[in-house]
Amino acid sequence: MVAEQRWYDDFRIGERFPLPSRTMTEAILLAFPTASGDNYPIHYHAI
Repeated sequence: MVAEQRWYDDFRIGERFPLPSRTMTEAILLAFPTASGDNYPIHYHAI
């Protein structure tokens, strides 16, 4: 399902865009550096 094309003037203040949630698992967090090629620790290191 692709959203209809909208331009800057089509948006209104206060509009909301609900998005589905996703549970971030360790597997997803570990897949990011593999998929993106960006393995800089700040992206996945627990603080």
